[in-house]
Amino acid sequence: SDHLLRGGIAPGPALSIMEALHTVPFQPVLWGSLLGYAVLPLALLGLWPLYRALEPAGRRLALVPVVLFGYSLTLFAGYHYAAVLYALGFQAADAASNSLLTEQLMQVNDGALTVIGIPLTIASLWIIGLILSGKTLYARWMAIVSPLLTQLISPLVKMIPSPYGGYIVPGSMTIVFVVFFALALWVSWPSSKPGVSSERL
Repeated sequence: SDHLLRGGIAPGPALSIMEALHTVPFQPVLWGSLLGYAVLPLALLGLWPLYRALEPAGRRLALVPVVLFGYSLTLFAGYHYAAVLYALGFQAADAASNSLLTEQLMQVNDGALTVIGIPLTIASLWIIGLILSGKTLYARWMAIVSPLLTQLISPLVKMIPSPYGGYIVPGSMTIVFVVFFALALWVSWPSSKPGVSSERL
């Protein structure tokens, strides 16, 4: 989905999706937007192993970041769906040399990211605190792969030069989430003994 919103998997400069939407043809953006919207149930399924991995620290304590995370993921699906509308707006603004429309669209984008980012940041910090407590199924070192990492490394990832940036940057944030949820699934997967979770990493 991220690559479709950028026009396909191809080498090139490390453009963000919002930058690429100014020139990407309609069809790739449409399918990328719809795909990102449609996979929300898969993203929400990742919350269960996350909860199971944090549960030993206390059910209520584990529930807080899971709910906040779920809230952010749900909002992000709508944000993803709006990508095609951003593309149409940017391209119409560019064709009419309407810089005000571009500025307004970016204000909407920044506002949406703020609404999504605040609960995501709180959830990430909460998860880090629980992991560092040593009471979860995670080893303490796994605090470094919390979702907060996506926000910290994003500016660095965008500095990747062409042609590698074109392959890596569009899905870089998604990759970090995949790694984190995969580890959550791993450490919470039942072992051979009924009712016993796998050993901590």
